[in-house]
Amino acid sequence: TCYVLHHSRKEYPPELEHTCALCRQSLDKDPQNARMMFYLARECWRLGRYGEAEYWFQHRIDAGRFWEEVVFSRLYLGELLYSIGRVEEAIEIWESAAKQTKCIMREPMMRLAEYYYDIKEFHKAKKWYSSAVKVTKVPNMHLFVNPSLYKEPQTDFILARLAAIVWRLEES
Repeated sequence: TCYVLHHSRKEYPPELEHTCALCRQSLDKDPQNARMMFYLARECWRLGRYGEAEYWFQHRIDAGRFWEEVVFSRLYLGELLYSIGRVEEAIEIWESAAKQTKCIMREPMMRLAEYYYDIKEFHKAKKWYSSAVKVTKVPNMHLFVNPSLYKEPQTDFILARLAAIVWRLEES
């Protein structure tokens, strides 16, 4: 399951170059424009410019304000780092996103839970699934949250994973 968007160069039109240029122009006029940092980072990632995307995601995180966008900047940066083999850094970034959300967003917790489940580190997976299942209300956010993560089928999925983990841990 993917908790943030994955990007593929062939999915996006050539207008992305133009979008990047517009974001840069905006940042030239207002270097503190955190929203443009986010958009530029995201578009660079979509274009496969990972170094530039990493730079702008980090600047977006450092800029603060609008915490939801900072959380998703962390999630995206983690996905980017993971995709280029920098797994330990990705985990640190995802953990910082989970801590930043003050337990009101499932996305970073679910990303960590799924990662640890996939590599069979069940104690860690259990910790993050247990944290995620406690979040039952969709955060009051307009831009990024995936409401389906907070509905009953997803909660049932988390509980099923927790049951499987408990069984595996008891068997070992």
